[in-house]
Amino acid sequence: MSPNTEFVFHLYHTFEHFKEGSLHRRAITHQDVLFNVGRFRGNQAWNVSSVGYSELGKEIHLLSTGTGPIKIFLWSQMHGDESTATRALFDIMNFMQWPTGYHHIVDEIRYRTTLYFLPMLNPDGAEVFQRRNAYGIDINRDVLRQMSSEARVLMKVFDDIHPDFAFNLHDQSTLYSVGQSEKQVGLAFLAPPFDEMRTVNQGRERAMQVIAGMKKTADYFIPGHCARYADDFEPRAYGDTFQLKGASTVLVESGGWKNDEEKEFVRKNTGIVLLSALHDIARNHTQNYPVNDYFEIPENAKFLFDVLLKNLKLRINDRLIDLDIGINYYETLSPADRTFFYSGKIEDIGDLSLYHGINEYSLDDYEILPETIYTEVVKSGKSLMQLDVDRLHREGIMGVIMRDISEIPEFFRFPLNIYSGSKRLDFFTLIIGEPAQFRLHKNIGEEILVINGHLFDVFTKSGTVRNGTIIR
Repeated sequence: MSPNTEFVFHLYHTFEHFKEGSLHRRAITHQDVLFNVGRFRGNQAWNVSSVGYSELGKEIHLLSTGTGPIKIFLWSQMHGDESTATRALFDIMNFMQWPTGYHHIVDEIRYRTTLYFLPMLNPDGAEVFQRRNAYGIDINRDVLRQMSSEARVLMKVFDDIHPDFAFNLHDQSTLYSVGQSEKQVGLAFLAPPFDEMRTVNQGRERAMQVIAGMKKTADYFIPGHCARYADDFEPRAYGDTFQLKGASTVLVESGGWKNDEEKEFVRKNTGIVLLSALHDIARNHTQNYPVNDYFEIPENAKFLFDVLLKNLKLRINDRLIDLDIGINYYETLSPADRTFFYSGKIEDIGDLSLYHGINEYSLDDYEILPETIYTEVVKSGKSLMQLDVDRLHREGIMGVIMRDISEIPEFFRFPLNIYSGSKRLDFFTLIIGEPAQFRLHKNIGEEILVINGHLFDVFTKSGTVRNGTIIR
């Protein structure tokens, strides 16, 4: 049994027609959600209700549509920095309103199921783009004590609905690999266990069959990039608890894709596999997917770096050693424009031959050398902005020293490293957890600058440095 191929390919090729364009960045806010919830008020096909408030008083909404006997509950962003599914849920709701020629499928879903959408359970965390709620509680570890208001909202909604199927929607690290392969996980799934023995009862088996169908859909568009999330039993988590309470519960983790920083392609695939699952459930096709297909999905693993530099040389005393360097990017949200600053840090060094890079470079015979600093001390921010950065890059310059760094704002995008005049760069060493700042030298003219983990090839004049590091 396969998903409705014609339908899912139609979704893929017409996605831009029902994609919610106002949610084009990951760092969405509660106001973004309120705007989109408001679009469905007064629509006869939809019921919009307030179901509670966050710890800081932000209203949480539930939207429902359909009159069918099969009740399906989907909720997102219980972790504030995991917004991909929130955006995908509004894409799905848009499709239910404007099905681009597939009204019969929407009618079928509405006739046979009742859908309940709870987008953004954790609006306080979303506001500052953090995992936990305003008081530092991980909502997905609060099902037993119900300490947070958001946890109480979710449990009450679940108990009021008493759904047959529940979809727990998250984002996972973009650094997960499909097993030990070089493939980045685009989507990961789990039918969470409800006991330590990982018992498979009828409800959990139904969840596995739903996932088997979702995996088949995903394989049309991201073949080989799906994985199965670890099924350790966690009694404090909602998915495990809802499985125990009788809902066939599916965890969906939106992963990563190369050159997809805002996770727009991942969002697209998340929405498509969810819509295909809703259609399969409505037409009672999930029972035809073999449970064994679920267990054949490779497991999530972590064998990826954002950047992997292989086969480098490092001089220690009078000898050269071979080593690899793994670099990962860490992001910080700029409150002003809700975009991200990236810190490229050394994650590991040594023999990394078992690992892969989302961006991977084999750099045989390149020797690691200290970064090069501009010889003139920069006197002011104005002088800094007058520097010919492209020329400095071509000359192998990676950083500048400023006499007074206080006028540089905390979030300042500049493609060179900026050091305070009080700093001294007396020695060079590779330190795990520190910014990746060094040169890679091979022959005269063959040099690569690694600035805050970003590569610029001096010889080919290629590469982009999104932002350097500011060392105050």
